Amino acid sequence: ASSGIGAETTRVLALRGVHVFMAVRNMAAGTDVKDAIVKEIPTAKVDVLELDLSSLASVRKFASDFTTKGLPLNILINNAGIMASPFMLSKDNIELQFATNHLGSLHLHML
Repeated sequence: ASSGIGAETTRVLALRGVHVFMAVRNMAAGTDVKDAIVKEIPTAKVDVLELDLSSLASVRKFASDFTTKGLPLNILINNAGIMASPFMLSKDNIELQFATNHLGSLHLHML
């Protein structure tokens, strides 16, 4: 949610009064997007939480951090993904593109 479609989706939902939790790999970039949205929409309710879908530990931490907020999850927009990256392994020793595009979001849904 720290750029492109994710940032714009966050902005439009905030404009409509939705409390949005931005899941971002880069906290600084996510905070910049949040600050820009709040500057444009002073009543916006936007929180930034760290999430790296290629790391199952990060997915578990994100789920725990969100749960501690005590708010319901009414809408989940899966927007993250990588494509045509060179072969690399994730921290969990899984091919990075598969870990990011499939396993991370599946694990998040199961939590």
